Amino acid sequence: MLKGKKVILKTVSQNDIKSIYNIVMNDNIGSTFSTTYNELTLEELPKFLYETENGTISKVFTIFCEEEVIGVITISCIHNIRRSAYISYLGIKSDLQDKGLGKDAFTVIVKYCFDYLNLNRLYAHTFEDNDRMSFNGIPKYAGWTLEGTEREYVFRNGKYVNKQIWGLLKREWQDNPIYEHENYKDI
Repeated sequence: MLKGKKVILKTVSQNDIKSIYNIVMNDNIGSTFSTTYNELTLEELPKFLYETENGTISKVFTIFCEEEVIGVITISCIHNIRRSAYISYLGIKSDLQDKGLGKDAFTVIVKYCFDYLNLNRLYAHTFEDNDRMSFNGIPKYAGWTLEGTEREYVFRNGKYVNKQIWGLLKREWQDNPIYEHENYKDI
């Protein structure tokens, strides 16, 4: 279990599946990704999460606030030789957005990656057409560097959309006051 200021991250469990499914389907979060999260059925979701957790050296966390499941965040493609990993943030329930919960979860996972997993580089991506602050704004807010753009990466909603690639190095994180390290000492 990882604790932030406002959220707690726990390894995903069978008890979380229905809540996660409802967040992805009801808040239409799945439609904002290049993969087809929103096409998964409730019966397929446990297998998908299990394969994510066990297929590519990954960790899947359920985000809780006041004992309520409010979102999902993953660390995948963990490469121990290069000391890098990919962060995938599947969002926060729509009625709880703009309260700093996503930023808190993102900060907790970054600290965990750098301090516990001893990684040196993290990367994530966003899509230019996603106007939700919770997806596009967090890397920029958190001091990540826009490293590039994959043009016309995915076709959705009748048009091609660019994918933005963000990166963060451990030394950049250590020098960035946005993370207020003293507030995350016990993670």
